[in-house]
Amino acid sequence: MSYCTLAVVGKFTYPSTSTSNPNPKVSISNSTQRRKEFISLLKNCKDANQILPIHAKIIRTGHDQDPFILFELLRLSSTLSSVNYASTIFQLVHNPNVFLYTALIDGFVSAGSYSDGISLYFQMINRFIVPDKYVIASVLKACGSRFALREGKEVHCQASKLGLSSNRSITMKLMEFYGKCGEFDDARKLFDKMTERDVVASTIMINCFLDHGLVEQAIEVFDRVRVKDTVCWTAMIDGLVRNGEMNMALEMFREMQKENMSPNEVTIVGGALISMYSRCGDIDEAERIFAMMKERNVITYNLMISGLAMHGKSIQAIEIFRGMIKLGLLPTSVTFVAILNACSHGGLVDLGFEMFHSMSRDYGIPPQIEHYGCMKEGGIQKEPGCSSIEVNNEIHEFLLGDLRHPQKEKIYNKLEELNQVLKEAGHIPATDAVLHDIEDWEKEQSLAIHSERLAICYGLISTKPCTTIRVVKNLRVCDDCHSMIKLIAKITGRKIVVRDRKRFHHFENGNCSCGDYW
Repeated sequence: MSYCTLAVVGKFTYPSTSTSNPNPKVSISNSTQRRKEFISLLKNCKDANQILPIHAKIIRTGHDQDPFILFELLRLSSTLSSVNYASTIFQLVHNPNVFLYTALIDGFVSAGSYSDGISLYFQMINRFIVPDKYVIASVLKACGSRFALREGKEVHCQASKLGLSSNRSITMKLMEFYGKCGEFDDARKLFDKMTERDVVASTIMINCFLDHGLVEQAIEVFDRVRVKDTVCWTAMIDGLVRNGEMNMALEMFREMQKENMSPNEVTIVGGALISMYSRCGDIDEAERIFAMMKERNVITYNLMISGLAMHGKSIQAIEIFRGMIKLGLLPTSVTFVAILNACSHGGLVDLGFEMFHSMSRDYGIPPQIEHYGCMKEGGIQKEPGCSSIEVNNEIHEFLLGDLRHPQKEKIYNKLEELNQVLKEAGHIPATDAVLHDIEDWEKEQSLAIHSERLAICYGLISTKPCTTIRVVKNLRVCDDCHSMIKLIAKITGRKIVVRDRKRFHHFENGNCSCGDYW
């Protein structure tokens, strides 16, 4: 059943959040007093070890079904302990309400377990529990981070039926979601409908455009912002750097300084400068700015580690990482992408393995497609390149030279047809990208069966003309595939969107939104 065709919203009812005593042995007044005590104790917890004895006491005294205590317990468990522990608590709740669902979904999202958060949300919907703006905001973040376009659109549909899509905070979350999924036209429509386009909404739209290489559109929105804050300036500068517009980024930074922007948000500005100088090739200046910063957070550490890895300074990157851990800063999923890149570029195979396993073992961070990509690119783990495409609500995955698909003959026939057309159009395979010691003709064959090409060919034979083809790949798109996809888009008249480990690529009419910079 489509979630857009759910039963009448008015029939949805909240499960009871009554504080009536679930344990008849405990008086109501005593139960209320105990609740206050337990919530106070939980709020004062500083680490996971403090939660366990309190939770044990909650169970012994018969308060393990109190919705107020459970909410605090789930929230803290997700933050201080692990989302798996919080999930175990949740499974024992008899009648979870929307607030308890929200607490656990927030926990999944914070831990990077986006798919689990999305699944839990739809489990809630199937139980006819009315979502509120908080849980919708949380699941939209999960959908955007997971590039779950179909699920996010269903959430949008539900929000509209509940009258929440016009809520300002939900509108901005929807803009972020569509932006991350590459649907910047939908994001722009939401932005244009807003009666008040303040600096926050404008910054979201700027990020959306810059994430997809649409620099001119981002500048257009930026110029219309009357009162710009530090976050808006930083988003613009950092986005220009990511799109290779180094001179424009430096010019805008000087313009920002002329505006006498408040230096209080030093971590934001410093982080943008570290990113900018790292990408401009001046890693020494990036290190100097990092050393001068009085305040550093996990974001600035991530940027410095990434910059050092980019310039082959793997040992220094690892030292920065260890310094961050000593200060008590918890690494994020992005931190491990940066540190695994450092291990990859430095050939530190054993350390790469240790860091990869440390993610989930020590920090409860599940490996994502980006982490496997780092392991593959560094030769740390033989994880094959994998591309996926969704057709008729079904995900189809392809590996290099994959022969498992039921329609493999049609796929390879289409691939051969395209290769012939591209050859006639003058396409010369970039065999330099293949590092194996094999003959040139073998290198050409190896390039021709890359996973993204197979996924695109399947999309071409399985969808109607003019349908946009969307592919997700766990590794960076190679130069030859990038050139070939541009030509395929031109020859077939299709729009092809590829999300690789680095960014989105929108191929149309022989061009790519990245401007060949990725």
